[in-house]
Amino acid sequence: MKGLVTLEIDNENRLIGLDNPYVEEIGDHFLEANYSLTYLNLPNVKKIGNSFLFSDTKLSKLNLPNVRSIGHCFMFYNNVLIHLNLDNLVEIGSWFLAKNNSVINLNLESIEIIGDLFMPNNHNLVKIRIPNDERVYEMLIQQHPKYKGKIEMVEKEERTR
Repeated sequence: MKGLVTLEIDNENRLIGLDNPYVEEIGDHFLEANYSLTYLNLPNVKKIGNSFLFSDTKLSKLNLPNVRSIGHCFMFYNNVLIHLNLDNLVEIGSWFLAKNNSVINLNLESIEIIGDLFMPNNHNLVKIRIPNDERVYEMLIQQHPKYKGKIEMVEKEERTR
């Protein structure tokens, strides 16, 4: 048994927290119009479809340690999340965190493919960790020349620690 599924609701019966160790894949539009979720723990999810938490505006804690693929429009309107660790993520679709201007630390140590319009409105990013891969570096710099001094390239040996 992997653990318990936990749902937390507020006094108006709105979902504000979800912890589910059983989910491994999420389809399109999951929790798309949820305006009250503040934390989400999906430790075994490996694949996420399009428009995941599209209109979420309150999520401040997100745990997706094993996700490898994320579709288009990931958390499109979220402007609360500050730190995001997706160190096993390999592929990101277009419009990733499109309206987010609050992420300051982003960990993408395994990323290989980055879709168009990656974080197009984020001006507060302090550090982004990516693999030591010139192709990935060029994908980022082509979209955001302003990230040049903020990128930390990590060797594979460092990622496994």
